[in-house]
Amino acid sequence: MLDVKLEIRLADGSKEVRPLAAADPNDPILPLVNRFFAELRSRSGGHLLEIGSRNRTGAMWRNSLPPGWVYTGFDILDGENVDIVGDAHEASRFLPRKTYDAVMSFAVFEHLLMPWKAAIEMNRVLKTGALGIILAPQTWALHEEPCDYFRFSSHSWKALLNRSTGFEIIEAIDGVRAYIVARVHNISTHFGEMHTGALMSAVLFRKTGETKLDWPVSLSDVAEDLYPF
Repeated sequence: MLDVKLEIRLADGSKEVRPLAAADPNDPILPLVNRFFAELRSRSGGHLLEIGSRNRTGAMWRNSLPPGWVYTGFDILDGENVDIVGDAHEASRFLPRKTYDAVMSFAVFEHLLMPWKAAIEMNRVLKTGALGIILAPQTWALHEEPCDYFRFSSHSWKALLNRSTGFEIIEAIDGVRAYIVARVHNISTHFGEMHTGALMSAVLFRKTGETKLDWPVSLSDVAEDLYPF
């Protein structure tokens, strides 16, 4: 870990040096991820599906699973750490139904044009009782356009994960607290330090049963966006 410090020099010649923490020790995101993996460890084993598994940042979970767990990496593009290539909107076309005991997806759902359709498909490939965790941005710069569609808050997950889609939410949180600063300040955009935001949102959930819902709309009927890389 790098030892990084911020040096602030003021107009009067004084200065202040502050260490820069790599992460907020009080942030709730990591504890929720740890809770997910602790639950996996409490089970005798199973099959975990990662939606959006391609190695982009060096963070790969294949070798971090508890003993007895099998990993399948699923991604829209082929690459390192990908076992099956396919679209999450059509997951049951590429993956066997009622197969997976757990699912995880980090920084993917903002790139899904119809995340509600992906939630239905996720239900189809999971076993009843399967545990899941999703992390997605709440406030983030536009990235990987044109396939950057949504932002999520702790209040939004119930639209995707509910009784009708065959899920129950165990816990939903916002984390990685931040201040939002507009390029141009006016009465509407001057949030100040009284109004904090969150960069990320996360939800821990469980499949409770099969869904009867369907969303028979193809991505190609809506847009011709191609994931950039």
